[in-house]
Amino acid sequence: MIRNFVSIPLLLAIAPLAPAADAVVSPRVDKMMAEELTAYFVKAAHPSVAKCRYLKHVVEKRTGDRLVWTIRVEYEGSLTGNRYEADVVVKLTGKPGEYDVDDIEFLDLNNKVPANEANLLKLRRPIGKVINELK
Repeated sequence: MIRNFVSIPLLLAIAPLAPAADAVVSPRVDKMMAEELTAYFVKAAHPSVAKCRYLKHVVEKRTGDRLVWTIRVEYEGSLTGNRYEADVVVKLTGKPGEYDVDDIEFLDLNNKVPANEANLLKLRRPIGKVINELK
């Protein structure tokens, strides 16, 4: 799934050497990475989604070696055409370049259909690899 992630060279080229205190990599790269990863998160949680888009993201203050990255997304159901919003919560442990993705939660804000947890679990390793390549 992540093998087709074509923007990694671009992100590597602009990534700074040291991350900001409240960033996964840097504020600018975090935004670009969140925009690129939105489709992967949404398609994993709801495979039948027609369209999706990034809205915003927040990196909570780092506590020790833990970091919580929340990405707000919007998606459209393919059957109903209804628009939904959700928060993708990525919980990371470690330091930049050595992150472990502890959990990926897909919190639907206005959709009663539950997210596909098995697909989200499969994303943990590839997402961690992408984030660590941007150290």
